[in-house]
Amino acid sequence: MILSVCIPTYGQPQQIRRTLDSLLGQDLQDIEIVIRDDNADAETETIISHYVSRLPIRYFHLEKEGVDLAFLFVSKEARGKFVWWFGDDVFCPGTVGRVVDALKRNSDVDFMYVNSTDMSGEGYSVNLGGSRLTKDRNEVLSELKDQLGFCSAMLFKKTILLSGMEKAQEYVGTSWVTLFLSMNALAEGSLFYLLDGKNFLSDPKLPGESRWYDSFEVHGINYSLVALEFKGYFDKKLLRHVLAQKFGRSWRAVIVERALGLKTGFASPSPKIMKMAKLYWNYPECYISLPLMLLPRSILQVFYAIYKRIKVRMPIEPCKSLVAESTKAVAVVCPHDGAVVLGVSTTLYRCPLCRRDYSLESGVLRMLGSNEEFYEGVYGNPIKFLPKSERPWHIWPLWLINSGYLWMVRRHVPEYSVVLELGCAAGVRYFGKRYHMIGYDISFASLLKTRGEYAQLLQADALTCICLPDKSVDAVVSSFFWEHIQPDIKPRILSECSRVLRPGGKVVFLYDVGTENPLIRHYKQVNPALYSRLFIECDRHVGYQRPADNLALFRAAGFSVLEHRGMEKTWFQSPTTYGKLMEFGSTARRLFAWTNVLGRPPWFYLYIAWMRLIDTVICPLLPRDYARIDLVVLKKESL
Repeated sequence: MILSVCIPTYGQPQQIRRTLDSLLGQDLQDIEIVIRDDNADAETETIISHYVSRLPIRYFHLEKEGVDLAFLFVSKEARGKFVWWFGDDVFCPGTVGRVVDALKRNSDVDFMYVNSTDMSGEGYSVNLGGSRLTKDRNEVLSELKDQLGFCSAMLFKKTILLSGMEKAQEYVGTSWVTLFLSMNALAEGSLFYLLDGKNFLSDPKLPGESRWYDSFEVHGINYSLVALEFKGYFDKKLLRHVLAQKFGRSWRAVIVERALGLKTGFASPSPKIMKMAKLYWNYPECYISLPLMLLPRSILQVFYAIYKRIKVRMPIEPCKSLVAESTKAVAVVCPHDGAVVLGVSTTLYRCPLCRRDYSLESGVLRMLGSNEEFYEGVYGNPIKFLPKSERPWHIWPLWLINSGYLWMVRRHVPEYSVVLELGCAAGVRYFGKRYHMIGYDISFASLLKTRGEYAQLLQADALTCICLPDKSVDAVVSSFFWEHIQPDIKPRILSECSRVLRPGGKVVFLYDVGTENPLIRHYKQVNPALYSRLFIECDRHVGYQRPADNLALFRAAGFSVLEHRGMEKTWFQSPTTYGKLMEFGSTARRLFAWTNVLGRPPWFYLYIAWMRLIDTVICPLLPRDYARIDLVVLKKESL
């Protein structure tokens, strides 16, 4: 057997599904797949059982011992001449065959680096400039830098891997047994191969992403502790440069994530200062990083705001490899089987499992077979307002626009977050500048108007599923989408929102409700059929429910309600509501005729400001069921 693909997995059942999906259709002759499952439940085992008959899998379900021991275990169990570690990433079509061909042509290699790209398929993890053999371990270290130890990219001759196993036991608990064995292969081996190309796809690590380890301790401290074990094998200046670069990226990530107001990822609290000082006392950057890391978050936020304003390269500049400012695409999954769809050309994506094709047209990935006639192109007015800066005197209009929806999203969702907008229509320009926005709508025409503003656009039906991987977004937002969903379908959509949200992720929904507002209730009683036609049937508001009913649905789905604002509880209603009420006869037309001017500037802006003031000051004092519009902020509780 030439190759063992070794995959430890814990807490990522959907990721292992997409990894195995990407192995279907690969050339797996003379290859085995060794999987160690450390999950206490049977979910991952159930998923893997569906692939056992189609893939050459050897499966081990064991108690959780940590990532280091998991990698040691699968390495020892491997039967192949070569061992390829792999994480929760996605093989590109034909990758396994290319790797095996390279191994057959160069059977004496001790170590191979397999290059990759991110989920967008743009660029490379390392700019190798082509595949090549080398005997120079310093060349390998110089090229790979802190990519050395990245599990999915590391492939070894098993004999060279086993030679470092005993010593690697000393570094169990650092999360860098992979780095130790990689550097040991370079130290003990004599021939190395750098395989260029887009061989697999990796998810970006986003700011504040909650990991099972302390990000700074692992990247900023443990990495160097392991690497220094091999200082006698590498050029000292080169190794120092690599470690300085890794340290610099790590502490910058701490500063930036704290300045962004995050409390997880690199911004999580830990006893790291003394360890850092002991390890890096002879690095000049240590004396820049120490005082900055000790500063309160509020002061860091001021410094970071000044830095962004003047755009000068300062020591606190974020490193995109560790603090990805949400510029990388999120994977898209097939709505039929949940497998990650892969690009087969510039205009076509294909599901590796069911083999369905999805076209990419004008930047919109079309997951629907046809357009939905009622909604196609109906909602096409973008919110174009874009403040000149984040200063209070520039951003205050966000409080006015769309009943304060933009303001609420800005308040609860940190900058650079990955945000999914359901029913995005033509989009919100400000969101596109502040976040990595994924626009999700059933209208192709509306999505086209969002092109250039949002990072990703999906024509798909949220009633069926959300075509994104588990724990892939930081927030799900929508305005006037929820009332279009039938009550019996709402729990399913909330379950999908919970699935794609990371722990602690936010939901911000603005929506119409079934109201007991005295003004609207009067006309509803006068002519129930006309009310139903104007307020429900014409706009397909099939999801009208009382505020309390919606809140109960949110809580039943496992969300906590952080904020709930009921609005338009008085006779002061939006101009469109007055337009509907004037349909209730001549008396109503005379009563509300004056409101025609409210939909036109300058009265529109003055009236909206007045309504927002009423919503903020008066509406909280009135009964909940008087609200015509609700704005809620929900939080997915961490598991």
